[in-house]
Amino acid sequence: MSTSTTGPSFHRVRFILDPVCPWTWKTARWILAVARVRPIRIQWGLLALAHVNRDNPDNPMKERHLSSLAAIRLLALARLRRGNEAMGKLYEAIGEAHHERGEPLDHPETLKRSLRQAGLPESWIHEPPEPHLRTSLEEEYLEIEASGAFGVPCLFIDDAETPFFGPVIDRVPPDPQAGELWDLILGLWHHDYFYELKRPRI
Repeated sequence: MSTSTTGPSFHRVRFILDPVCPWTWKTARWILAVARVRPIRIQWGLLALAHVNRDNPDNPMKERHLSSLAAIRLLALARLRRGNEAMGKLYEAIGEAHHERGEPLDHPETLKRSLRQAGLPESWIHEPPEPHLRTSLEEEYLEIEASGAFGVPCLFIDDAETPFFGPVIDRVPPDPQAGELWDLILGLWHHDYFYELKRPRI
């Protein structure tokens, strides 16, 4: 999952995800298409939906949200030990396994294959949870929530202190159209009074 860019100027995009979310997966594939046709650099961030809904005992998606915690730990570990690029490659492998092939997100074999595909040690899955990693994730969640974020996917563009939620798309457009959608989003981002635009699902 390459996020490198060339040229003297680019936009920084902090992309916040939970690997369990199918909408986030589509948006992630879109932002990677954007990176092929526009000067952007992607930084991957994490916000567990289990954390977002921690105070809602009646959350009907609770078990599904909890199923992503092992994958989130591995993504955070990849970022810590190998950097942003490695985290992106692992997210790509996990997303393909879970959202494209229907493999269970919390199954050890799914995660082992994803680690192997991303060129990372399978042994990571057997390591005991690192207390400092859990603390670091909690701090990241709280920092993102403090910005007003309430779910995934969301984007922080350049030095913005508040994110855009979305874009929520039902299919990944070809690269030229992906770039056009980015141009429109970037145009809205420049207007700090812009709040929300939605279209009903049909």
